[in-house]
Amino acid sequence: SCDLLVAWGLTLGGLALLLGIGTRLVSAGLALLMSLIYLSHFPPTAPNHLIDDHIIFILVLGVLVVFDAGKVWGLSKWLKLPSYLE
Repeated sequence: SCDLLVAWGLTLGGLALLLGIGTRLVSAGLALLMSLIYLSHFPPTAPNHLIDDHIIFILVLGVLVVFDAGKVWGLSKWLKLPSYLE
């Protein structure tokens, strides 16, 4: 079902981030997924209605995209991935 696809997407995305494979693309995709998950149960019912754990994940993934994390220790350079996937 759809829950299974989301779980696999988060798992494989997290694994790609840990290995440093396609860091910018994966970070942007996971940020989009986190945004959709956050909006699916809007407004949040948490005690703090402005900041949810999904918002924190979106901000952290945004930092990974902006600062191009994964270039130094990532496996992308050894896999010879195209530049748009790094």
